[in-house]
Amino acid sequence: MRLRIAQLLADSDMTAYGLAQASDGRISISTAYRLAGDDWDCLTREMLDALCDTLHVGPGELLERGPSRASSTSRKPGRPRKNTERV
Repeated sequence: MRLRIAQLLADSDMTAYGLAQASDGRISISTAYRLAGDDWDCLTREMLDALCDTLHVGPGELLERGPSRASSTSRKPGRPRKNTERV
């Protein structure tokens, strides 16, 4: 899943800073920039509500199915499995 915040901000000529300001304190500036960069793992009900209210969209318009930019660029490789086969 990925957040469409960057696209929604561009469509409304708003910046991440503007999103934070328009949220009346519900979204911090650092959080707004992280969300605009699709850098997130979990969203609270309160955050989803604040995003919907501030961007004037429904929750379905915030998300898009597919790989997130953050997970595809910063994904850490898994640890190799130990060989547990006995001889």
